[in-house]
Amino acid sequence: MKVKVSNCQTSVKRDLKSNSRFYLIAAYDCSGLGTKKAMLRCGSSSSRVAPMSRLNQPIQEKRYLYVTQEVAFCAAHKLYRPELTLEQNVALFGKCANPNGHGHNFTLQATFKGEMDLITGMVIDFAKAKQLLKEIVVIPLDHKNLNEDIPFLQGLIPTSENVVVVLWDRIQKASQQEPWRLMKLKLASSLYHWVEYFGPEYI
Repeated sequence: MKVKVSNCQTSVKRDLKSNSRFYLIAAYDCSGLGTKKAMLRCGSSSSRVAPMSRLNQPIQEKRYLYVTQEVAFCAAHKLYRPELTLEQNVALFGKCANPNGHGHNFTLQATFKGEMDLITGMVIDFAKAKQLLKEIVVIPLDHKNLNEDIPFLQGLIPTSENVVVVLWDRIQKASQQEPWRLMKLKLASSLYHWVEYFGPEYI
């Protein structure tokens, strides 16, 4: 089937797997754009074909967006102060002061702010964000004891609050040369408990 739309020749083909239609648009003379091609997936043959000027014209003005990447890790810890007795620690930290510790399935969400690149249409490549968090967060912390195994947490009570502040400093330092900046970290120790940190300058 062929349809003529605004001086553009349009062919319609069906994707047998998804039962969707692809509109393959070959523009001969659409607003002076020349012979460019575009592909548009539509839910049915009655869907409208987007104008070629909108498909090919890049966004020119500056636009700032927030992009969030999430990673997960498992770790154990206990909350206690070594100068206090077990009874005193239990009074402060409850069952989290268990001498044998306990574990969590943590998730960390990192939100970055940046200008959308006019060439790629992205603020940050998700693959790059994931690799950054894997190197700084997952590899050092996954399946570790936060009290015993992590040099950069030594001397701290490994609460979610302390951990997220330390991770902020490490992520920010590793991304200083990037065109985007870290805006927020959200560290969750369960589905019902999390800590959000917006950096030392946020009040």
